[in-house]
Order: sequence, then C-alpha cells, then structure tokens
Amino acid sequence: MDKDQRELAEFYARLASIRSLESLREAERILLREDLQTLLWRQFSPLTTKDFIKQARADERKRRKGEAPGPIGQDLQALPLEREHQWAREVIAGLLDGKSVTEPPITLPLKVLRLTPEGKLGERPYHSIPDAREMLVFKLSQLLRHKPFPFRRCPVCQAVFVPVKRQRYCSPFCMSRGIGDTKKVQKREYMRTYMAKRRKNAKQKARRGRKEK
Repeated sequence: MDKDQRELAEFYARLASIRSLESLREAERILLREDLQTLLWRQFSPLTTKDFIKQARADERKRRKGEAPGPIGQDLQALPLEREHQWAREVIAGLLDGKSVTEPPITLPLKVLRLTPEGKLGERPYHSIPDAREMLVFKLSQLLRHKPFPFRRCPVCQAVFVPVKRQRYCSPFCMSRGIGDTKKVQKREYMRTYMAKRRKNAKQKARRGRKEK
C-alpha cells in the first residue's frame, strides 16, 4: 500500500468509526470536510496540501464573518460528507462485521471526446469535483481488494483503523487495555483450571482414605 492509498484508507477508516455525523461538534465536521476536500483537490490541482489547507481555512473564516468565501470554501460547504460516511459505514464496517455488502454504482467519465473539423476524434481529461468524488470511491473500491484487507476493527473500542503490519489495536491506550484484559482472562482461566485440579485431587485423596479404612 503506497502513501496515497494509506491516506485514503485512513480517512475512510475514520468515517467508518463514526456512528453518526450529528454526534460530532461543528468544528469536527469542518475538519472532516477539509480532509475530504484535500483528497479531492489533489486529483486535479497543482496546489500543495499545505497551500490548499491555508486557503480553505481562510475561506472558512470569511464564511463565519458573513463574507462570501472563495471557490475552495464554496466547494467545502457543498461536499456530500454524509454520502461518504454512509458508504464507509455500509461497506467497510459491514465487511468487518461479517456482512455481505454491495458496491455503489460508479460512473467515471474520465475523458471528454470531441470530433475535430478535420474529422479526427480528440479527447481531454474530464476535470470536475463531482467526478473527483467518483474517483475517490473508485479508488477505495480497488483498495478493498488489497491483500491483506487494509482495514481492521479494534477489539477494545471497536474503532476502524488501517493496521501497520500485524498491528491489532488502534492506539497505545487500547493496546494497554487489551493486553491487561487478556492477562485477566488468562489469569481467570489459570485459576479455574488450578482450582479444578485441586478439587479433583482432594476427591481422589478422600476416596483413597475411605478405602484404607
């Protein structure tokens, strides 16, 4: 998995871990939209991520002051975060829960065709934000077929995350809790087995004592 694929996977893992967007604060929703817009913008814009985030935040400040934001800010407000969240929950979380899921229909008009006056077929890239969204979904559909499967659910907090190698927990905190819980379970099993052996030995000793009498 390359850097771009991991970034895409980590964004959708975050979405898949959120039960409801309404439960988030406004600032958290804005940051999610900003991250989504960054992923989309990279498809077609020469701006670096740092430049884009700087412009997007400037547009957001304008919007809060009642001023008209620039094109980036307008696109940021119009992003269908709800659709991306629904897709992540239904597909990624559904797969991790052992369900059978259906991929959404995806259309990718990647080229614009036009017949030239000389009768030759010309083509150019079809650059637009809506189709960039379709491209993200298409890339995620391909990512789902990556081996090993790129998503995992944390056994402690149930969050969806993108593991590194054999990583089992989403964070050091959950790892500490998980290891502690595993040790408790192992200790209970050990004590249960130990006490069962002691009771068995005590019964056998009692039988031998009765026979000797």
